[in-house]
Amino acid sequence: MTGTKCFLVGLVLVTGIAAILAQQQCPSDLCRCERGHPGKGRIINCRSRSLSRVPDFRASDELFYELTLANQDNCDRCNNITIIPASAFRGLKISVLRIDNVLLDFVSHQAFKGLLMSLEEISLQGNGRHPPPYRALSTLRNLKKLTLKGFQQNSITRVNADFSRLSNLQELVLKNMDISYITKDAFQDRLPNLKKLRMEYLQLGNLPVSGLMPLKNLEELYAVYVNLRRIPFGAFSSFKKLKVLDLSHNAIRDLVPDCFEGIEHSLEYLGLHLNQLDAGNIGPLASPTWRKLTQLNIGHNYLTRLPLGLFFNMRSLEYLNLDSNEIISLQPGSLQGLQNLTYLDFSGNMISSLVPGMFLHTPRLTELDLSGENTREFNLTSEGLHGLEETLKKLYLKSTPVAESEMWRAIRNLRQIHTLQLDSTGLTEIPDFQFTHNTHLEELKLQQNLFSRLNEKTFYGLSQSLKVLYLQGNQFRTLGRCVLQHLTSLDTLYLGRNPLDCDCRHRFLRQWIIDRIADDFLNEFIIESYCNTPGKYMNRALWEIPEEELVCDSAHEEGVCENITTVSPQQTTRQTTPDPFVTLRPHTGNGSSMFRFTKIIETDNGINLEWTSEDEIETGFSLEYQLLGQTSKIRTENLHKSTRNFLISGLDTNCHYLLCLRVKPRQKDIPDKEQRTCIAVRTLP
Repeated sequence: MTGTKCFLVGLVLVTGIAAILAQQQCPSDLCRCERGHPGKGRIINCRSRSLSRVPDFRASDELFYELTLANQDNCDRCNNITIIPASAFRGLKISVLRIDNVLLDFVSHQAFKGLLMSLEEISLQGNGRHPPPYRALSTLRNLKKLTLKGFQQNSITRVNADFSRLSNLQELVLKNMDISYITKDAFQDRLPNLKKLRMEYLQLGNLPVSGLMPLKNLEELYAVYVNLRRIPFGAFSSFKKLKVLDLSHNAIRDLVPDCFEGIEHSLEYLGLHLNQLDAGNIGPLASPTWRKLTQLNIGHNYLTRLPLGLFFNMRSLEYLNLDSNEIISLQPGSLQGLQNLTYLDFSGNMISSLVPGMFLHTPRLTELDLSGENTREFNLTSEGLHGLEETLKKLYLKSTPVAESEMWRAIRNLRQIHTLQLDSTGLTEIPDFQFTHNTHLEELKLQQNLFSRLNEKTFYGLSQSLKVLYLQGNQFRTLGRCVLQHLTSLDTLYLGRNPLDCDCRHRFLRQWIIDRIADDFLNEFIIESYCNTPGKYMNRALWEIPEEELVCDSAHEEGVCENITTVSPQQTTRQTTPDPFVTLRPHTGNGSSMFRFTKIIETDNGINLEWTSEDEIETGFSLEYQLLGQTSKIRTENLHKSTRNFLISGLDTNCHYLLCLRVKPRQKDIPDKEQRTCIAVRTLP
């Protein structure tokens, strides 16, 4: 009896081990299996493998989250799969199937046989010569998301687009097709659970109101790059649950009165950017009483002014984008009704000043973008910012030619400011004690200006708050001890493209940089403290020069730092002996807690990365990389949310690169807290 029990226990163990080993195997030797989202299964990655056909897969009882046969953009080993034969995925259980950036020519009616119960999402791309494989797709009754790109289809009718069996479909994407109209019965009694419809790069010309009317449960509607010119009366009246409406990247110049009737109680986001709207035709936007509208984007249009009352019925609005219009002037009542507004983008207009009192209507505004104003001189005054003294936390003035003295006086009153962006504004000097009342300022961007000197009075008031300081691209020859020693919270300093004199005055800066590099080696490439003089050290990093070689001529006298005991420049006293060096707070780095790199493989011309994520990523990743040690182009790869590895190719041999992986914001038009992890690597010789 004991021997029988031992045998049974052993059999169970062997069976269990065999099952575990089977799960670790990949169904195809031509692909790679990767760890996917926690709790969602692994990914079969066949992306960009030079495949000419769908691989033969071994049967598996494992439920895989995703199988991708897609190509990366600009890939060197692109798949050339044109046919999906019958039972191509026999023996597999997968939730998501992606066949993007390939040019399908034929899809068998039985192509997805065996995936009926497991497949929830599929993405297919055709070669433009054949219609979508609706017959093959009709077997996928549990499908929740369908993406069709690049197929030949001029219209959607009840006959040529059979969605009758896809009753569980929640999201439909139609992209890069010649669809010019949708018949009124195409969706009749079909797609009862569809919540999201995305139409991109179609040839509609007119919004297919009657064709879309049966989709009464829509919550998100995107009609982008579809050549819309006019929004008719009651165009969305059937969509009582609509929350998101994106009509951007069209040629809309006619909003018929009451065109938004029926969605004013449900809509939360409205995108009308990149159209042809002006002050004369935007009026119908003001008519509805928008109960829940929190985000509005009408940037990149032709507005020269804001009609009074335009936002009066938008009491819930929090985000307003008016960038890249042609707005010349504003009025005190331009923002009336926006008592809940927190973010306002006026960038890229032709505004020369802010009207006193206009921000009394925005008591909750925390972020204001005035970058890139196309004007000879922008006069930012205290009166123009009146109402924002205790609320504004972020102010952007990048590339706006400001009136210097007035601007400094206006900023002095912003007592809650956290981020101040003043790069490329033509500034020449910072007044002493300028930031006395800006004691919450954490990030200060002063790069690409004409500054040449700083002293201990420059940043007085910021000793406990300033964390990031951008000084690159100015005319600084020295950055002495007296400037830095009181900035005890400073974590990150950018100094590149300044003509530094590497002499005895920079011994403190040298040690400061060494301390930062010891804490985080990325600071070697971030700070970029390169010498201009003496000639033998030109283009060498300051921190690499031995301290004893940082010398001055005999006429140089060691400066004495002032011991500032008062906030008034008229009441400063001078200390008779030099201040002792201050030990600064350790740099905390810039990594993300959401994900981390797990494997880095360098070759002579490429880097293979793998990473894991602690949390579920809903939006996707952006991988940015740049050659270090010099100014070079930042290259970006946009990656799917399920991606956990990527090969960067075409790099220079034996070079350092900075790689940064970040999570994309949920809504691209809305600022979001960035999660980011960076590493520096070197390709092989």
